[in-house]
Amino acid sequence: MATGKGGSVNFAKLLEQAQQLNAQVPQPTAVPPIQRGLPQIEELSRKLVHSKPPVVDVSKQRAHYLLAGKGFNSEKLDRELKQLHLKKTFEPLEPLGETDVDSYLQHHHDMIILAAMEEAKHETISKFQDSTLRFMQQEWEESKKLMLDALANKLGSWSATPQQPAAASRTNLSLLSSPVAAAATPMKTNTPGFSTVSSVRSRAVTGALFSPASSLGLGTPGAMLTSAVQSRTSLDSKAAQYGHVTVSISESRRNRQPLPVARRFQQCAALIDDRELFKRESMGCWELLSLMVGDDSGVREAMYRTPYLTGDANLQQQLLEGARTCLERVFMKYMEDMIEQNPQAARLGGIPDPLAKIKAFLALQFPHEFPHELEDRLPDGYPSWALIFYCLRCGLLEDAIRVARSASQSHILDFVLPALESLQARRPIADEITKNLAQQSSQHHRRDRVDPYKITVLNLLTRCDRNLPESLNRSIEDFLWFKLGVVALPNVPVPDWLTGHSLPLKTLQQYITNWGPQHFNKDGRTPMLYFQVLLCTQQFERAVEFLLSVDLCIVEAVHFAIALDYYGLLRTQETLSSVKDVQSSGGAFLSLNTIIRNYVRPFAKSDVNLALYYLSLQPERSCVESMSELVLTIQDFDGLLGSVTADGTRKPGVIERLHGPAVANAVMQLVAEESERMGYAMEAVSLYHLAEDYSKVVSLLVAQMSAALTQQSQNREQLRQLASSILTQYQQRGILNQLDPPNLAETFNLLLHLMTVFDLYHEKRYEDALKVLDDLHLVPFDSNPSVMQRMTENFERLDPWLRRIFPEVLVAGMTCLVQLHYATKQRMASERLQGGAFAVDSGKQAYLEGLRHKARSLITFTGLLHYRMPGDTNAQLVKMEVMMM
Repeated sequence: MATGKGGSVNFAKLLEQAQQLNAQVPQPTAVPPIQRGLPQIEELSRKLVHSKPPVVDVSKQRAHYLLAGKGFNSEKLDRELKQLHLKKTFEPLEPLGETDVDSYLQHHHDMIILAAMEEAKHETISKFQDSTLRFMQQEWEESKKLMLDALANKLGSWSATPQQPAAASRTNLSLLSSPVAAAATPMKTNTPGFSTVSSVRSRAVTGALFSPASSLGLGTPGAMLTSAVQSRTSLDSKAAQYGHVTVSISESRRNRQPLPVARRFQQCAALIDDRELFKRESMGCWELLSLMVGDDSGVREAMYRTPYLTGDANLQQQLLEGARTCLERVFMKYMEDMIEQNPQAARLGGIPDPLAKIKAFLALQFPHEFPHELEDRLPDGYPSWALIFYCLRCGLLEDAIRVARSASQSHILDFVLPALESLQARRPIADEITKNLAQQSSQHHRRDRVDPYKITVLNLLTRCDRNLPESLNRSIEDFLWFKLGVVALPNVPVPDWLTGHSLPLKTLQQYITNWGPQHFNKDGRTPMLYFQVLLCTQQFERAVEFLLSVDLCIVEAVHFAIALDYYGLLRTQETLSSVKDVQSSGGAFLSLNTIIRNYVRPFAKSDVNLALYYLSLQPERSCVESMSELVLTIQDFDGLLGSVTADGTRKPGVIERLHGPAVANAVMQLVAEESERMGYAMEAVSLYHLAEDYSKVVSLLVAQMSAALTQQSQNREQLRQLASSILTQYQQRGILNQLDPPNLAETFNLLLHLMTVFDLYHEKRYEDALKVLDDLHLVPFDSNPSVMQRMTENFERLDPWLRRIFPEVLVAGMTCLVQLHYATKQRMASERLQGGAFAVDSGKQAYLEGLRHKARSLITFTGLLHYRMPGDTNAQLVKMEVMMM
């Protein structure tokens, strides 16, 4: 290397030597040497750039153009996408060695935890949304049900302008009555199996159908509806009269005594200040039901429920006989009225014999002479078959036997008389006699001129369903009486020779249903007729449903449902316990609970006692639920459920006085559970206490005290006072030892004392708070190992409610120590300033050391607990302990 003087480098010589070296290097002949300076290289680069046009991506430009038209900044999005580094999400931030297994497992473990947390978050959100939707759907269904029930029963329309019931309504019901004004226009039908049937009897004086008294004519078709809804006062009076009988039903049920419900309702209907015709119609309905169930024989509650649900033939026969008895009494009354109004033509005289009345009635029917087709005359000239028929029509079986015995014809003495005697003895007619009577009926039926009385009597005795002669089929009562007399009962074999002429009860019911209410109430004058026809054919559910649709008859419909359910003659949702029962009912069943609740709702607040009596008529579970809803609606817990005084004396409420302690306790439990569910904890505690569910009282108080332990509010003070009062009462009455679980009383007592600790803590009485906390033996302030071990074992036996709030107790205890430590040091510093630098109080130093010792014991105890505390609890405790150093 070339150097100058003093060892300095000679750069000129160094450059010359370098150039010489470059010249000595052999150059390839193909590529000439390039010698360019930096300015030349830059200039050539610029020329190269400008000489070649840039490649432009047309599709990318179009994409940017389209995105800009939609409001997107494509350049900004490109920059943000380029700044994303996906590897940081799935790979560790710091690179891991290929053989660093521990770091890889740690990273994999952390990723599993993060993934689990993310999944739990999404699952929680999804469950919350599902729960919210489900709750909203349930609330909507409940509201919709209440709204539909209110609209369906039209209870709010009682005082509104009455409307005439639609003739074509599916459930249009009415009480059976026959106005004189309609007698001149008989209603006929061509329905198969039914002969000419008129809706009203064509006679001069018409008795109210199914009613013991004669009827009166109607003015206009809507007169009955208009007068029945005259005013709210009149309707309330009717409801009050029926309510008296309802009270009697509830009392008899509680005393387990039979009650003639239908007969009592009939007496009630007679006392109602209503239209005379409507009153008679109501009384006739109740009389029909009373005769069908046999009220006078001491029927007990639900006596017919099982036979009715199973379709027992004996019960069906009893109901049929009761309906026919009612029809027979109505006809007897009609016959007596006819004789009374025409005494000269009847020529009855003073003979009280029923058979004499029938002969007088025949004299009215045939004032000149008996037709020639009336066969088999008696010695006195009267037709024997006509007398037998009218004896049967009036229910006078003994008189029919007398007529048969006085006849001289052999076919009456040999066959009709034994058949009538068998009916009187309530035994089946012999097959030979029945077959002979059927042959006589067939032969007589083929004649050109037949005796209508003879053919009808023969059909009745053989239960042969042939058309009733038109001369005897003048009203719906005549038609029903005949059809009910020839009905073939289930489980009863039908002879071969009767095939095609038998009438099962279901077939008769189907005929009536197919005709519908419009057939029986075309002109709107007999709205109750269809109802009684349904009763006669044992279609009780359809009858009640129909009557509920008639605004005028809402009160009657509800009480007919109550009466039918009392006897067990109503298929309800509560009695049909399975799907099989519902299918066997043919879909005809009602919800008695809904009917009663909707009826009670308008006067529930104004007459609570009566409302409770109605609700008690439901099945036990439904009764308790309905009463609970009523209590929650009215919110008069003390008046309805009772109360407990400070000395433990219990004052019964209305429910207990009316329906006994069992029902009252069940209602209390349900209302308490609902109050607890709705968040009314104080009311729930009082109700559980009233229901003597003391364990539930203490459990609920423990939960509320645990939640409100660290709060400062008026509700917390009320809760503490209530808990103190409950604790004092239960200690005096020895109830604490009877609680379940056994440690509940200890938990209750500890929480009450902890509330005192936090009260002192909030009042900044830290010394007193620590003293009370130390007396509870929950937290050790001594580092003795045996004490630590005992306290740790005690913690494991604590109730979950106590363990849940234990971190707050530890933090409060440590805060008290820190505050006392800080206050003591402040006083010591003040004393030093006043007494000099060497004024040190050894007692205060020992006190500070004791506080630090307690804090260390608290930290040690916390570390020994096998309990997962909140993440910042340990950090708070350690930080506060450091502050005391």
